[in-house]
Amino acid sequence: MIPAAPPEPGQPATLIRVEPYRVLPYDANALKGPEPQVEGLFPVRDVPFAFYSDRKLFLHNMGHCMCAYLGERRGYEYIWHAIGDPEIRALVRAAMTQSALALASRYGADPAALARHIDDLIARFGNRALGDTVERVGRDPIRKLAPEDRILGAYRLAAEQGSPHSYLSLAAAVGTARLAAESGWSDERARAHIEDALFGDADESEDRALYRAQLAALEKGFDWAAQTALLDGHARRVGAI
Repeated sequence: MIPAAPPEPGQPATLIRVEPYRVLPYDANALKGPEPQVEGLFPVRDVPFAFYSDRKLFLHNMGHCMCAYLGERRGYEYIWHAIGDPEIRALVRAAMTQSALALASRYGADPAALARHIDDLIARFGNRALGDTVERVGRDPIRKLAPEDRILGAYRLAAEQGSPHSYLSLAAAVGTARLAAESGWSDERARAHIEDALFGDADESEDRALYRAQLAALEKGFDWAAQTALLDGHARRVGAI
């Protein structure tokens, strides 16, 4: 991440600042020559390399996007504003945790390492120096709400792995509301698009009922108490708590 660096007296115009994160994984099993000795270059041997692209999409991008859409509903301008809201942060972290559990199940990855990665990502979302806006992170919802992309892809992975996905359902509901605001879209079209991707032709289910209830609640605005009540009720019905 490269934050905006307004010119200051005595600084060269070519000055670039970056955040401390500097880990670049690569597929060590595909090497044909000696291992490169480059600081920050991280060899991957213990899990399929696809894990890292899915981790980026279903943890980083999904959490970032959900944060933007929730922040937009509360009138925040910057991502650091949104993630600084304890209610938004709790929902985003919970959705990222559900995605992490699905990734760990799919790839045999270490859940504790994924939990630490979530902590790091949320700290990075709060970096004020980046000046990242909720508009930039959330723009182009047609692409970001594609079936295999960040939000719906994470939900589908969790459902396939049989792991919890109620908070990912909320991310999908918030994304639906954002998609419906796009030119040429409507509430009905956006909901049909999401339901087709998540539920297909399946009969009425607890998952579909939760998604619809979350979406209906959002029509009245983002109400933390109402959404957590829906999540708690769903958990009791499916025996998750």
